[in-house]
Amino acid sequence: MARAQLLSQDWYRVADLRPRLRAQIEVALHEYLGTRWYVLLDRASGKTHRLAEAGWAIVQRFNGRETLDEIWTGLARANDPDLPPQDEFIELMSRLYDSGIVAVEGVPKAEALAKSQAKKESAVWRALLKSPVSQKIPLYNPAPWLDGEAAGRFARFVFSWAGLAVLLLLMGMAGVELIRNWEALTGNLADRALAPNNLVILVCVYPVVKLLHELAHALAVRRFGGQVTETGIMFLIFVPMPYVDASAANYFRAHGSRALVAVAGILAELGIGALAILMWAETDPGLLRAILFNVIVICTISTLFFNGNPLLRFDGYYALADLTQTPNLGNRGQALIGRWFKRLFGYPPEPETETAGPSSRAWMASYAAAAFCYRVFVTFSIALIVTDKVPYVGQVLAIWIVGAGLVWPNAQAAWRNLRSPAFNTRRRSIVPRLLAFFAVLAALIFFVPLPSSTTVRAVVASGEEAAVFSGSEGRLVEIVAEEGARVAPGDLLLRLAPDRLETEVLALDAQVAAREAELRIAQGRSDGALASAISREIAALEAARADLQDKVAAAELRAGRAGILVWDTPEPTLGELILRGSRVAFVDRPESRRLLAMLPEGAGRNIERGITEARFITDAAPGAPRLAEEVEIMPNASRALIDPRLADRSGGPILTAPDETNADAVRATAPHFWLEADGDFADLALGDQVQLKLVHPWEPLFPRVVQPLLREGLRRFGPG
Repeated sequence: MARAQLLSQDWYRVADLRPRLRAQIEVALHEYLGTRWYVLLDRASGKTHRLAEAGWAIVQRFNGRETLDEIWTGLARANDPDLPPQDEFIELMSRLYDSGIVAVEGVPKAEALAKSQAKKESAVWRALLKSPVSQKIPLYNPAPWLDGEAAGRFARFVFSWAGLAVLLLLMGMAGVELIRNWEALTGNLADRALAPNNLVILVCVYPVVKLLHELAHALAVRRFGGQVTETGIMFLIFVPMPYVDASAANYFRAHGSRALVAVAGILAELGIGALAILMWAETDPGLLRAILFNVIVICTISTLFFNGNPLLRFDGYYALADLTQTPNLGNRGQALIGRWFKRLFGYPPEPETETAGPSSRAWMASYAAAAFCYRVFVTFSIALIVTDKVPYVGQVLAIWIVGAGLVWPNAQAAWRNLRSPAFNTRRRSIVPRLLAFFAVLAALIFFVPLPSSTTVRAVVASGEEAAVFSGSEGRLVEIVAEEGARVAPGDLLLRLAPDRLETEVLALDAQVAAREAELRIAQGRSDGALASAISREIAALEAARADLQDKVAAAELRAGRAGILVWDTPEPTLGELILRGSRVAFVDRPESRRLLAMLPEGAGRNIERGITEARFITDAAPGAPRLAEEVEIMPNASRALIDPRLADRSGGPILTAPDETNADAVRATAPHFWLEADGDFADLALGDQVQLKLVHPWEPLFPRVVQPLLREGLRRFGPG
């Protein structure tokens, strides 16, 4: 068995090859957590390749005189503990040949090497098929001007203590302006950034900012003696962005230098964003201010959440790998997880190629798992964005993105494992374990019930029985009671001036007087029919006048019960026109308080399944859940707000937009179900927000995940 694993049936194809390192290859020794690694730099292309000490022990014997068979046999006779199997030896040789690091005399006979040129020629098409919305097009070699004296002096200044001081000064000044203009900059940020007219500016500004971002990477490479030999355009979701190949930084021996190259773009964007904030604060509203606003959004939110996110293979990832001294962090973590799964399913033991210790292995595997989950999230998010933003073909592109980014790579990996010699040699022991694993997984997904709940933010409010409504219409001329005052039944709260109603009463008085004069004339003429008609008209006018007089009398709003006065939101102001039926205030009592919340429309399925219990926690005591009682949910979803304090503009959780029918009001951007709940809220203040948890009957994972996905899929991909 050991011999079958060590030898390869394809060895005869490559045994007589005489490999040698190309003349332009330079070698640098790096040390990561006490482990030596060798970095091979191709000076012609700027590409690098990293080898462990065991790999370098093989590659350093590639002198063009010894054959591969002589090299491998020499290692075996020396009882080298790191002797790789011949299949692994062929794979290493293939990678080095494809990278242009190794040359061989004659035409390669190994199948993997023979196909390398064809793979290079079809690389563009394979990249397009793999990711249709993310492509790179090389355009230009910037080395001539980057290697110039002016670029060198500028790079040395930017990446020096003086450059750092300038950056910190800019960021400090911008921080002060940001605090001063926080509401103006961040108010309704999502709606402003995604407005159609702003998206045009955003798409135009984004490539310019990214050009400066990539220039910072190039200058950082130049600062530490490296070369940038390739720059071009990368399309990300069809938006063109510049890029530079800064892989020469992998050759730098100092971890700090490599990390600085990785974060150079982030630092540049932070500096640009700081400068944009300072200019924005001094600029009047207009196109320039809109451009600066988009620069700020790109250089802060986009930079920190995407480029600075180490779970994505962008700048933050490479900086993390260098600072933690774990090169090739993602791939090594994936390899560790794959090896653990193979061990679980009974695959034959493989040669140990990972040099890290137990703690580093746990860290790399944890990172790989987290990065995979985040990659799934990002892939589906991009697919949904493409579906929404690209008419007609967006649905096809979304399926393509998910298939090429997730389904196809994993299917390929599974197929390679099923066809591997290791699987074929232990098929009888591996297959039952695989079937048992998938059976347990299916049981967990389809049959094992799991806890189910819905959590929302709720606000403490007075019930409708505590509300004070205006019985009249008029201008607010006097506020008698103060908010927070204790009032008794009949106490005067505020007084209106019903000017329009009083004018109408005077008009009716005049009409009644005129009709009464006409009535006397008719009676003097003994015209009974006319007198009867005028009498009925006078009665109708007097009834209307009495109704108006009642409304005028109601212009003084009084408390209907005892309690604490709380003005409604927004608080009434002098001179404001208050309409009849408007809710003006609450006379609050602890026993009349309720929780008000809004459930997203997607929670409708859980609502239909029922609520077994409702609990809430306060921000002051998050570890002490309390019961809520008599939960009532309105059956129809609505965009109207059950309480304005739940709006995002008031610090609530509900995303809102201006109401098209009322310029002074806002509505939720998506339909929500209204919820009210009773309970003991005497120790909470009106307006306090709590976390409300609705507990539903237990349910397996499959229906709670698949049904919402089907509903969303039908909404996005269905007819219409």
